[in-house]
Amino acid sequence: MDDVTIIIVLAAILFLIVIGFGFLALLLRPLEGIQNALGSSAGLGKGGERTLQTILGPYIDANLVVEKLKMPDNPRSNVEFAYNIGKTKGSVFYVPIDNKRGGQPRKNIEDVSKKYVGKNQKDGGAFTTPFGLLAVNNDDYAKYTTSWKDFARERNVIVVRHEEIITFLEFLQWYHDMFVPLNDHSSVINLTRRWEAHHASSAEIADEVVKSVTKFKKHVLDRPEYLSATIPESSLGKEEE
Repeated sequence: MDDVTIIIVLAAILFLIVIGFGFLALLLRPLEGIQNALGSSAGLGKGGERTLQTILGPYIDANLVVEKLKMPDNPRSNVEFAYNIGKTKGSVFYVPIDNKRGGQPRKNIEDVSKKYVGKNQKDGGAFTTPFGLLAVNNDDYAKYTTSWKDFARERNVIVVRHEEIITFLEFLQWYHDMFVPLNDHSSVINLTRRWEAHHASSAEIADEVVKSVTKFKKHVLDRPEYLSATIPESSLGKEEE
């Protein structure tokens, strides 16, 4: 093979490599756009919104939670989710639920407070509760409840983890029906204190359970000969006889 042929072959190979890298770049461009979107605050919010939408799915299907509820004082303003706590009394009285992931806590709290809390219908009747829920993930929850707890409470915003939102809505409904209607600021303050006390107590109980289980596992490993004394005999064999 002469030198000219070798040069032509190498040039052809180099050309194919360049075309291959160009095609690969075109394929990866949409993925880069998705990555950039997810990395932005808007993208993070969309991701959290879908998570919350999945959790609230049964309530949405049962028409207990409304998506994109428009505010009566500003049709352009709509809250991501709203739970109708007034259904048991035959009325419309929504608890606004806004998802936030990342961003600035002060701005996120003020957004919920100013846009969705304590809105009235055109006839003067109450439309949303005098408090709103700010749903966040586990990573953000500690930040909100330590450094921004008082700031949120002063603006009638309650911060709740995504995975606790269903439990909290049931708690709200029970409190609304059994004690006092959640239509004034004092009830909101009492409500948040009860909820925080409940979770503090639950955390202590969970910690004691973990300690007991750990202690039992250590007992089993250290003294396996005593394990049989802690396990009742099965009555299954006797029943079969």
